[in-house]
Amino acid sequence: MSHPLPSKRKTISSVWDEFEKVRSEDGSVKAACKHCHRNLVGSSAHGTSHLKRHLGRCAKRVHIGSGQQLVVTCIKKGEASSVNFKFDQGRSRYDLAKMILLHEYPSSMVEHTTFRTFVRNLQPLFSMVSPSTIESDIIEIYKKEKKKLYEELEKIPSRISLSANIWSSCQNLEYLCLIAHYIDDAWVLQKQILSFVNLPSRTGGAIAEVLLDLLSQWNVDKKLFSITLNSASYNDVAASSLRSRLSRNSSLPLEGKIFHLCCCSHVVNLMVQDGLEVIQEVLQKIRESIKYVKTSHVRQERFNEIINQLGIQSKQNIFLDVPTRWNSTYHMLDVTLELREAFSCFAQCDSMCNMVPSEDEWERVKEICDCLKLFYDITNTFLGSKYPTANLYFPEVYQMHLRLVEWSMSLNKHISSMAIKMKEKFDKYWKISNLVLAIAVVIDPRFKLKFVEYSYSQIYGNDAEHHIRMVRQGVYDLCNEYESKEPLASNSESSLAVSASTSSGGVDTHGKLWAMEFEKFVRESSSNQARKSELDRYLEEPIFPRNLDFNIRNWWQLNAPRFPTLSKMARDILGIPVSTVTSDSTFDIGGQVLDQYRSSLLPETIQALMCAQDWLWNELKGGKSSSIVAW
Repeated sequence: MSHPLPSKRKTISSVWDEFEKVRSEDGSVKAACKHCHRNLVGSSAHGTSHLKRHLGRCAKRVHIGSGQQLVVTCIKKGEASSVNFKFDQGRSRYDLAKMILLHEYPSSMVEHTTFRTFVRNLQPLFSMVSPSTIESDIIEIYKKEKKKLYEELEKIPSRISLSANIWSSCQNLEYLCLIAHYIDDAWVLQKQILSFVNLPSRTGGAIAEVLLDLLSQWNVDKKLFSITLNSASYNDVAASSLRSRLSRNSSLPLEGKIFHLCCCSHVVNLMVQDGLEVIQEVLQKIRESIKYVKTSHVRQERFNEIINQLGIQSKQNIFLDVPTRWNSTYHMLDVTLELREAFSCFAQCDSMCNMVPSEDEWERVKEICDCLKLFYDITNTFLGSKYPTANLYFPEVYQMHLRLVEWSMSLNKHISSMAIKMKEKFDKYWKISNLVLAIAVVIDPRFKLKFVEYSYSQIYGNDAEHHIRMVRQGVYDLCNEYESKEPLASNSESSLAVSASTSSGGVDTHGKLWAMEFEKFVRESSSNQARKSELDRYLEEPIFPRNLDFNIRNWWQLNAPRFPTLSKMARDILGIPVSTVTSDSTFDIGGQVLDQYRSSLLPETIQALMCAQDWLWNELKGGKSSSIVAW
């Protein structure tokens, strides 16, 4: 063991700044390297040349040169080499701010003693900044990234669809989050948060005014296609006001008929709550029974013994749900239904377990769970999709429609009363959103108008033709709007046809009446073919085979040369968000809430954090928004 020597006088050589004189156990003087802690000969009789040679080879040493030039000794394959680079305080501050942004660290971490020690040991040249400086750096990053996104949105040729949702803070303040959705030139689905601003009040008028102001700031008011909001009544008022104001400039497709959509996941969550309400009392009994078994190791073992004695094959153990996430509640019920007999036997053995449901109550839970499975499976279908575009939703929404009608006519009063409540919410959603969802399925080459005809015949019966005609008219009117904004182009196919029709093919037909009549017929039929729109030709083509890995964006990108105008319309429709929430919030019954740290910040700082984080993550992912969509 070595002991430091008391300092008698200042050592002359600067090499001693990086060594410490110590006394070894045998009494000799050693020089201990402050970087790697290796002990070398330290007596003055041996000089300092060997110490300098060690510093040149020391793998733990970082030398500071003039002008903040760093010389780092690297060891590679047993050989030491030096790499020069210049330390940049500004770049390091940027990287620190970016790290705090992306990983949602509090800005106060720069004051943490251990973090400061870590940074000082890692880079002695870095001058640590204060939390307020970090927040200023974050706002600068936000401004820079906002400028980039603004320029990007100005360049994209497609229309932009929006979604908006309301967040709450711990201080009871509310914020509106506005998100842009579009498909870029490479046919990649994009999602970018535009703004995250304080909302003065949760009223339709206030929401509309805030949205109009934000659209003006981003200069996208004339490029809008649609907006998706949850089904609250104040959002209906806001959407109506927006449609009225934006339609004055004739900037909305179909005069705004397909401008407003309801959030699909929000409607599903509301319907699920109606289902859970029917079994609320039984649900509480199940939770109490699970809690009773789980809070004792002895009771848990006894419960498992009963399961084995009954020969129940269950792959999952009982657990308590998270009440704000309905998929968790569904899973809990699904597992306990498998173990209902075990719960009944356990209650007979333990008189304190008095909250186990009766057989009638178990049956009611099973009936409701069978209904909830529809919503659970549909939601997971979209969460598991590689390409979650608007065309996917109509077939699943159609299934919901049929089942709700079926349940509402059930002889089981619990099912019918639940279904009637659910159908009220669904009917509002269907009334607002069915046209745009139907148009979206028409531009899917696997379905086209055929699926609308099939599904509407099931939904509307004898009135189906009227509703089918409305969808067909909507598709054609929308396509005509896009064609009217396109420059006139010659039809190469018809040009070839006319050319072929006017060629004699080497046979002299001059003066023959049948030949003249035939040429007239060819010209007229070619003219009729030329008058066919892209939409006509698209709908007349055979339906594309359905397969699990079909990517509709790829299909339209490949077929854009054949359908140049229709492909632009398809790109705008496929970019419509059918939900306002992210995938990890799809099953949430509660609202979206800012954490305590972000709630404590100023509104402009919150906006910078929320927006810049989203933009930087999109950039890191190569611009691909895999979590965006969300349904």
